[in-house]
Parts: sequence; C-alpha cells; structure tokens
Amino acid sequence: MKKMFISCKISIRNKTLHCNIMGDPPEIKNLAKVVEPHLNGGQLISYSSRFLTKPGDNYGSVMMAISANIRNVDGTIEERPLVAKLPPITNDLFWNIFNPEVTSLRENAIYENVSQDLLQLQLDRGIPESELIDVFAKSYGCRISLNENATVLDRDAVLVLENLQNNGYRAGKRQVMFDYDHIKLVLKYVAKYHALPIAFRKLQPDKFDKDVRSKFTRYDINSHMDAKLSALFREQMLEEITIALGDDTKAIERVAELESLYQKYMGQPEECKDGLFTTIAHYDLWINNVMILYDEAGAPSKLKVVDFQISQYESLMHDLVFLLLTSVETKVLEEHFDNLLKYYYDEFIDCLERLSIKTEEYSYEKFIEELHRIAPVQIPHALYMSRVLLADDQNMPPDFKDCDTNTFKSPASKTLLQKLSDIVKISQKFGFFW
Repeated sequence: MKKMFISCKISIRNKTLHCNIMGDPPEIKNLAKVVEPHLNGGQLISYSSRFLTKPGDNYGSVMMAISANIRNVDGTIEERPLVAKLPPITNDLFWNIFNPEVTSLRENAIYENVSQDLLQLQLDRGIPESELIDVFAKSYGCRISLNENATVLDRDAVLVLENLQNNGYRAGKRQVMFDYDHIKLVLKYVAKYHALPIAFRKLQPDKFDKDVRSKFTRYDINSHMDAKLSALFREQMLEEITIALGDDTKAIERVAELESLYQKYMGQPEECKDGLFTTIAHYDLWINNVMILYDEAGAPSKLKVVDFQISQYESLMHDLVFLLLTSVETKVLEEHFDNLLKYYYDEFIDCLERLSIKTEEYSYEKFIEELHRIAPVQIPHALYMSRVLLADDQNMPPDFKDCDTNTFKSPASKTLLQKLSDIVKISQKFGFFW
C-alpha cells in the first residue's frame, strides 16, 4: 500500500475546520501562540499541514510540514514553510521508548538556548558572520503543554522550526551510505559543532553550567524500553551477527561481550563530568539526522543537524564512531578511515584555535586514545542501528501509528548481514574491536 500524504486546512482566527478523513495529520492547537513571538509582529492567519516523513525514517517524533499564512506588519500576506515536530503522539510504543517528557526538553533546550549561545560565542570572539558555524535550523518557538503552568511535557507539546527542505537542504537516504565527499563535509561541520561547547565551557563556565551541564545528563534509552522488547532486540542482533560472521566464533563472542559493555555503560548513573573531549554529543548522529545543501555544481556545500532528543554531555567520540560505522560506504572507510579521523581532528583544533582556546593538551595521540576508549561501546550501538538504517520500505506499515514490534521482526536481508559484517571488519582492521 502506498503512503498517502493528506493535507488538513486549519483556520486560526475564525472558524476551525476539523478533518475527519482517516490518516489526516493531527491538529496543532493554538499554534499561533507558539510562533507569533517569532514573526516580527506578524500574525498567523491559517495553516495547512501534511506528514513530512514516512514510517521508517523517524520514530521519536511526528514530523509535519506546515504551510503558514502570515499577515506581516505592513499588511502583506506571506506563505511561510515551517516544520512542526510533535512527540510520538500516535504511537504509545515509541512514546514509552523515547520518553519525550525528558528527550523533547533536551531538544527544546538546544533551540531555545544552546544554538543562540554558540552563535553569540563566535560573534564575541570576532568570527565574521559569513564564517559562523551554525548547524541548527531556525526556531519558531516551542511549548511543553497547552497549560502554561505545566511542568511536565504532554501530548500537546510542539517544536516549530524552519523548513530546511524549502531552503534547499536534502536529507540523506537510509539505504545510501555517504561517499568520500559527503562524509568530509559532514565531518567538517560536526567537528566544529563538537568544538564549540568545549570553548563555551572554558570561556563562560557559569552560563555553560546553566544551559548545558544541568540539562544534558546521560540518557539511557534502553531504560525506558520494555524488558521483553529489549531482550528481543538483543537476541535478534546476536542471531544476525552469528549468521553474518559465520564460523568466526571468537568474533561472535566478542560482539556479545561488547553488547554487555554497552548496556553497562549506558546504565551508569547520570553524570556530567568534564573530560578533554566532552561536549554536547548528539548521540544519534546517522545519515538521516543530517541535511545537506548542494552548490550549483551539485557538490555538498553546507550542513544542518536535526533531531537532538537524546543529546547528552559526553565524549565527542560517541558521535564520531557511530557516524562512521553506520553511515559511510565500507570502501571509503577501508581506504580513508585514518585520513577521515585526522581530517575531523584538524577541523576540531582549527575551531578551538579560532576561538582563542589553547590546544596544546588536545594532542592527536590523546584523540586516538579517546577513540579506543569509546569505540568499543559504540560498536553494538552501530550494529543495533543497522536494522533501522537498512529497513525495507516495503516492510513498513503505511501509517506511523501502526509501527510496532513486528516492524523489527522481518528476516535479515543480505544487505543487512553484509553491513553487520562490515562494521565488525572495520572495527577489527583499525584496532578497536578487541
């Protein structure tokens, strides 16, 4: 069955038109109150909406494309494309797994505080506007509830952002890994995104404590998952690894050990300890969570990062290893892994130095030590994510609300088994598997 995107027209100022057709996107109540403070005196007259993503491309939220009709202060009417991000209100399974009462607050903090803090930091240090690193979409407001006195996020929560697609940015395709040119662009931006919070911590420690340290403690997504479901995922992954690795029993046993290490690491108490490479790790940095702008020649030129729900104050290496293992062509990793690490490192150091941060202690040797400390934890994370990354669209239900545990029970494809094998092979080749 082909997925249908159905629009729903909502009037704001006058009468509300309710859509009763099955599959309509959910209504966003009082949207005007959220966005109008960000419209420079303009008013939201009406909006239409449609689902922005299909099942399989996003699980932790409901993404809606909004076409907003805005009356500007001069009386002109403008149609502005926006994106509304709602918690997974149509799917109780994903509500429980992603725990939006916690995770959506992290993303709100990124757009309300952190994005502005990092831009202002660069301006204060004399970085020209044309050279600012800004990986965030523009925010048009958020709320946790219709109740202004609420302290707990509920199903009327919403985050509104600019529509990056309308500005020419394109999301990656799950089944198509980054080639060399794409991953170099991604690493350039990610390295600088990782460096900025470190500079923020060193230059403005009090504001950093308020806006970052207090809000981005460790978050274990598995702790909010039903124990039976968690056990199912583990059993399934280990079965697939056994098939993928064949008679390599030693490697299969090592994957099981690393999976236990991953669970133990994530289950440690929440903490926000400063480390040399500790930053705001995205912690879900894979091909679907970056959007790329292309120049006139078709080359990747700029980047935005999206979906910050499980961001946490952790080592930057969690993002770097997970990104490389999940989202890059195996051939590129085999030929360029060391060069890509060095490229990321050089961009990271360059950003710190441009902000007048002393970098003597950030040696490449310490960087590689950090790689070997964190990488074993991220190998199981990448193995788990591969099933999501390579999910067959034909096996996805037509509606997001119909995604359930059966969605993840389809037999492993040859492509998935090859990806699992490749992750282990790359991890072995570059010395962080054993």
